[in-house]
Amino acid sequence: MAYLIEETKGKFPTWLAPTQVKVLPVSEKTLEYAQDVTEKLSDAGIRVVLDDDNQKIGYKIRAAQQVDRVPYMLVLGAKEAEAGNISVRDRKGETTEMSLEDFIAKVKKLEDAARAAGTLPSKKAAAQNAAAALRSLCLYESSISITLA
Repeated sequence: MAYLIEETKGKFPTWLAPTQVKVLPVSEKTLEYAQDVTEKLSDAGIRVVLDDDNQKIGYKIRAAQQVDRVPYMLVLGAKEAEAGNISVRDRKGETTEMSLEDFIAKVKKLEDAARAAGTLPSKKAAAQNAAAALRSLCLYESSISITLA
């Protein structure tokens, strides 16, 4: 894992990133629309975080790009809320407008491509790996408490 972090400099591919999408409302006026978008993305199985801090949008974008290294940022202003669209900003800084459904399909297509290439395990295998990791962590923690006792 350390090798992967070092090689990608923390900029994981979309299918591997802990947070795939960060929703950035421009102001409190668009917060309700941003919450709705976040809920729809989460329901679609996309790992999403809503940045509802009362900061300037430039600060939010910089933090998402440089600190969080999120593959996609959804910048939602009054224009997007009125039209019911989203403004998608990728890591390269390119911005495109599209419907939420198209964006969900795009992210799902990337995951499906990674799964077909054998890079991404099936959902069943991923669940088994997570369960095994949790079991080993529990065994490790119990051995520590026995050692300390």
